[in-house]
Amino acid sequence: MVGMRGRSGGRNKKSANLRLIEGNRGHRPIPAEPKADGFPVTPGYFNAEQKALWREIVESAPKNILKKADSLALENLVIAVVRLRKAESQLAREDLVVAGASAMVKNPLISIIRGTEQTVIALTDRLGLTPSARLRISVGKEEDDNDMDWLMGS
Repeated sequence: MVGMRGRSGGRNKKSANLRLIEGNRGHRPIPAEPKADGFPVTPGYFNAEQKALWREIVESAPKNILKKADSLALENLVIAVVRLRKAESQLAREDLVVAGASAMVKNPLISIIRGTEQTVIALTDRLGLTPSARLRISVGKEEDDNDMDWLMGS
């Protein structure tokens, strides 16, 4: 990010589990990662459409991926998807070009849709809800497992 030391906006860090599986090529110490627990909590203000979408996402997500700590990101995803659907539905009834103050202009819904699509794509990726994101998910081990057994797939 601009103006933040050490934050170039590059790739996200790999999880400790993924670094262990790949062999920790950089030979740097692997820090312990915090473990999230709980289950995502549906916001009380959601309407029926939002609650149904929330339930659909939570039930279709890979098992044990979404935790209580993900509630805010999941809330934003549901809001964005509902907004995207409404904008797409309205755009289907309107023209792509509309009358502006002095000339024909691109329908403002197109910009709303584009921005909302980017939000949905980013959040689904971060929450592990896309095929490519699921490939990057490392499944944690049980606390009492032997580290070598876990690494070797035994």
